[in-house]
Formats: sequence, structure tokens, C-alpha cells
Amino acid sequence: MHVVIDGTPAINDTRAIQRYTWNLIKELAEIDYKNKFSIIYLGYKPDISSVPPGISNPNFHTTFSSAPGKLLKASWALASLPKVSFWTKGKSDLIHFPGGHAYIPNKCRIVLTTLHGFYRKLFPESMNPKERLIVLKYLNRTIKNSTHFITVSETNKKELMELWGIPEERITVIPLGISPEFKEYEITNDLKSVLLNKYSLPNKKFIMFVGALEPHKNVDKIISAYANLGAQCHREINLTLIGGKTKYCKKYNEQIRDLGISENVKFIGYIQPGSIDLAYLYNLAELFVFPSVYEAWASPPLEAMRCGTPTIVSDIPSLRESTGGIAKYCRPDNPENLADKIKELLEDSSEYEKLRQDGLLFSSKYTWKVCAEKTLELYGKLLRTAE
Repeated sequence: MHVVIDGTPAINDTRAIQRYTWNLIKELAEIDYKNKFSIIYLGYKPDISSVPPGISNPNFHTTFSSAPGKLLKASWALASLPKVSFWTKGKSDLIHFPGGHAYIPNKCRIVLTTLHGFYRKLFPESMNPKERLIVLKYLNRTIKNSTHFITVSETNKKELMELWGIPEERITVIPLGISPEFKEYEITNDLKSVLLNKYSLPNKKFIMFVGALEPHKNVDKIISAYANLGAQCHREINLTLIGGKTKYCKKYNEQIRDLGISENVKFIGYIQPGSIDLAYLYNLAELFVFPSVYEAWASPPLEAMRCGTPTIVSDIPSLRESTGGIAKYCRPDNPENLADKIKELLEDSSEYEKLRQDGLLFSSKYTWKVCAEKTLELYGKLLRTAE
């Protein structure tokens, strides 16, 4: 079979979708030497270093296009050109859009799209109405143009069935993996000193969050919960928030200042996928907190677990699913409840150790190799069914 994969999210997206696309391509190239693959990167710039390196599989053919996105969109809107065959130089059987948008015109028998959640659909207040209409327009078009879907969780699958009436047989659940750099390390004093200096962190214990610094991640609730821990706890443990700077950071900094905890809360910018520093920081963290309002699937709690760090997440279906019941669960709307869960875990050494050990075991099941193997199996199944 000839499979086309839109690799563009690996170079132009951030966070989970970028990691997913990058690792899926890399792992497929390592396990499949039978089928032909064409990987298309649109909007490519030579200085981008996030293309999966070291692909030596002769059946993988990579195409880079630096054509401006506005030009391509105009051409697609006016003439539905160029089609996928323009870049692949021939007919293909299946095209996979890992980034959630089936946007390139094609004549493939199977159009497979991975959907990563419906936050903008379910929470209309999350963005201004004009932007939301555009997002939903592309999402509706993707659902119309796709013949099959991958969802990253059973929760996400149920949402797709309920919101758009997609029959169950057109949806396959394939959870995301965890990169191999996430594991337990022996952090020496020298390494710890280097990390603390690099990220301007004090030599104190810290509670950690990783993710988008946006309202649906409940960053303000994390800050309020930390403030509720009290002065004695603040003397012993800080709060470290890791994520790219957003327009909401000004509000968070004002909140921190108003609560009088500016010396105790530290922001670290976005850490690129593949950087071992993030794994080291998970190892150093005393606890990991992730009280999101909504997730389709969440990798950071699993990454923390894989590094031996007990985790507190929101008590919502997708996070129950993606942590396997091996976490402490808090109410996402209640910072006092999150603060209580933090205190309970810090004060109960037996529960702390149980969550640590159980988390290590549970998280070991989620690898990018398994994700790629299940995806490859789906490619074959879909094409056999279509014959």
C-alpha cells in the first residue's frame, strides 16, 4: 500500500500534536519496510529542526514545500489544486492527517484523520465568536471529508459520536505514547545545580505543571490552590509552571502579585519535545498537578508518572481514562479542593509511594512504538475493507 502522511504539524504545530506527528512518522519508519510512505511537509523552512531525523528507510519519501500557506489556500478554494498527487508524484491509497484537519484535496480511497478533542466546540466561551466560527468551519469540513477517524481516547470517541453522529465503526481509539526520555533518573547534585541555574529556580522542592498557559488548563486555579497552602508550606515548596508565554500570562502574574507569592511561583518557557531537561524537571518535582477543565487525552500526567512523580488531575472522564485511576483527583472548579489534595499527598508518605509505584507501572504501557503499530494495523484494515 502507498500511504501519505501530512507531516506539517511536526514542524508547524506545538505541544501534543507536534509530538504525536513527529513520533508517529519516526516509529513507522522504524517498523515498516514493506509499504510505501510519502511524507509531506508544507510551509517548510530550512532552519526548522523539528523534522524527524535519521529516517533511513528507503520506502519513506519526504517532500518539502515552502509555498506560502495563503497561496495554497487560495488555489485550493478556487480550483481544488494542487492535489496530494502533486507532491507524491503518483496515486496513493490512504492519506492520514495526524494534525486534525483534512485540508489537502486528494483522490485517496481512505482519508484518515486523527482528532485531538473538541474543546472549541464544547466551550464556546474559550475564544472570540469570529475565530470560533472559523475553527468550527474547518472542523466540520474535516469530518465531512474523512472516511475514518482516530480518536486519542474512548472519551473523545464518545464525544465524536454524540456531537456529529459518527457511527462507532468509523472510529478507532489509539492513545498517544510517551517518549523514551521520560523515565526515572538519578539526579546528581551537579546536574541539579546546572538545571536550577539554567531555569533560574531556587534550591527548593517544587510542585510542577506542564501545559498551555491558558484558561482551560485552570492555571489561575493552580495559583490560587498554591496560595491556599499557607506560609509554612511556601517556605518549603515552590510552584513551577512550564509552558509557552500566552496573552493570559499578564493576568497570572497580576494574580500572583496580588496574592503575595511572587517569590514562590516561577514560570519556565516552552521546552521543546525531545529535550531531556523536561524529564529531569519531572524527576525533581515533588508533585505534578494538572487540573484541566477539558482534555481529550493528556500526556503530561503520564510523563510525570513515568518519571516517578505522583500526580493530581481533574476528576473528569478523559483524565480518569488517561491516568488509569492512578492519581489523586480534584474538582477542576475548586482551588480549595486542589489545595486539600496537595496537602493530603504531601502528608501521607504511604499514599505518595503507592501512587509513585503504581504510576510507574501503568505509564510503561504507553509508548510511541505501540501507537505506531496500532496505526499501521489500522491502515491495513481500512484498505482491506475498502477493496
